[in-house]
Amino acid sequence: MKSQNSACIILLFFLICSLLVFPVISFGQDTERDDTLKPYTSCHFDNGLRIIQIDSLPKNVKSRPIKTAKGNKKVSLADGYRIMVSYKNSSDWFANIKAEKSFAADYEQDKENVIENLKWTTSNEKGMESQDPIKVNFNGYEGYKINRQTLTGNILGVYVLFSDAEHTITTIYFINQNPKNKRFQRIEEWQTLRDEFLISYTGCINQNRKS
Repeated sequence: MKSQNSACIILLFFLICSLLVFPVISFGQDTERDDTLKPYTSCHFDNGLRIIQIDSLPKNVKSRPIKTAKGNKKVSLADGYRIMVSYKNSSDWFANIKAEKSFAADYEQDKENVIENLKWTTSNEKGMESQDPIKVNFNGYEGYKINRQTLTGNILGVYVLFSDAEHTITTIYFINQNPKNKRFQRIEEWQTLRDEFLISYTGCINQNRKS
């Protein structure tokens, strides 16, 4: 029981950190930003999900800390947005997205660091579907995932997707919901909704880049 409580605290810590890195700043106020990350912020979905909050990275934040088996590391931040997604008329989040652009010189090391962070997380967790991050590919965005085996804890899964051409790292935290308001009651239902969202979201990003 003690180890399970510790695991929940670890995942909750990651979510809290991800929220604190991005204070609420209205999207569009910063005219000096380039357009690299804008395609990540303006997607629409057919299944009731919607983007309801977009927070931009403060100019003075140039990196964020992460934990690895080799100690604390950093991910560089040339730009970034936190994008919160939920179902219409729901008070619970479905996903917390961090779309981040690395400094070009740091991008490869940033990729390695976030993968090592996923490895560190799974090594400190119980009830995961795998003890190592699993490779994924959604509409050309390659990356890694870690997921829980059951609907327990605050975070059900974490996906990290890379765009080498634009030096971007997108981290998606899938958030467990209040049992009374859930759109999913079984792990299989959540897995279907999760994958549908990832396919739709990455497809939308590609379409936005073309327009």
